[in-house]
Amino acid sequence: MKKLFIGGILTIVLGSIVFIFYQSNFAVAIIREEVKHKASQIKALNIETTAANIEITISKTDDITVNLDGKINEKYKEKYLLKVDESGEKLNISYISNENSPGIKFGTTKDVRLHIAIPEKLYRSLAARTSSGRIDIEDMEVQNINLKTTSGNQFIRNVKSKMSTSVQSTSGDIDINNNNLKHFLINSTSGTIEIDNLVSEEGRINTTSGNVMIKLKELAKRLDVETTSGDVETFFEQKPTSIRIDFKGNSGHSEIGLPNIMYENKGENSAIGLIGTGSNQLNVRTTSGNFKAE
Repeated sequence: MKKLFIGGILTIVLGSIVFIFYQSNFAVAIIREEVKHKASQIKALNIETTAANIEITISKTDDITVNLDGKINEKYKEKYLLKVDESGEKLNISYISNENSPGIKFGTTKDVRLHIAIPEKLYRSLAARTSSGRIDIEDMEVQNINLKTTSGNQFIRNVKSKMSTSVQSTSGDIDINNNNLKHFLINSTSGTIEIDNLVSEEGRINTTSGNVMIKLKELAKRLDVETTSGDVETFFEQKPTSIRIDFKGNSGHSEIGLPNIMYENKGENSAIGLIGTGSNQLNVRTTSGNFKAE
């Protein structure tokens, strides 16, 4: 009987310890914050998060509305702060940790969304950075764009960039749909790059092992694509009447199914083809990746 009593006490104590540990490390807090800011003088946006997702959309109001919502471990709720401050014509928006806390973390901001609704107008620049969070941008008109993630995916839709666009990612996928990007640069390591319905004058894509799929609404004056082991596929909405295609691979091969193409050189791992005067250029370099154009 005494052993049973002691066993019961130990069970209760152990259960209490487990409960306290769970409450302190796994309890979830709901986050809902909203900040409104006058947009009349704002021409640039600078956004930064650690793991929270970033979403930017167009609003019908004259204000910039910043909404933070989601859930986070209760233990870290006070360690992450939403900051919105104006610096000249730039609005800085961040949701990052306010301290460097060592040790094991049982909750991050991956289930938090930072949604920014902005008035429709031409912006001078947009910079957005996050580590594992997603970046999602729609319907913006901006001169310069700079986006950077580590493992988070990026989605860019119905965006018009009048000067330059830079997109960087390590392992996150990049999805660019129905955009007009005058000059763009995409750097990726292993994430898939999908570009659909694109209008551009000039662009460059660098990736290591990620595949690249491009659907061009109109011909670009120059498009350079370089991969190590990823495949490259390009599709033309309108069959080109003037283009020079230059493909070189190590072990990768090419499949070009465009009408009226004349080859200057065609080998097992290389091809140079010309349609018309070749006023537009498509240059593809791979190591073991294949190339397809149609």
